[in-house]
Amino acid sequence: MTWQSDFSIHLVEQGRSPKTIEAYSRMIVQYAQWFKELRGKPFEPSMFVAPDLREYRTVRTQQEKAATWNLRLAALKAFAMFAALKGWVHTDPLLGVLSMQQQVPAPKALNTQEFRELR
Repeated sequence: MTWQSDFSIHLVEQGRSPKTIEAYSRMIVQYAQWFKELRGKPFEPSMFVAPDLREYRTVRTQQEKAATWNLRLAALKAFAMFAALKGWVHTDPLLGVLSMQQQVPAPKALNTQEFRELR
């Protein structure tokens, strides 16, 4: 078995939905690919460290909307918990890796009934 399949099994055991498992697994594989391109060597869970994750946030948040980054961060947090349970990491690798503020949508227009109630 690989750490990827072990992570998917862990998510199933956590009661995550199939769509969440697919999304989190895909996002962790994307992180591993980014790591390999950056460092020139395959990613191993013991290499899941804060400086790389902060750099990853900088890169991704320039390319993604807040909601996408925040979902990716949830996947990274789930993986960090998994890696800690396996004994691969011993400190919080997400220290200093922040979520992004989502823009509050503009208020919608009042419908006729709501407008009448203001009078």
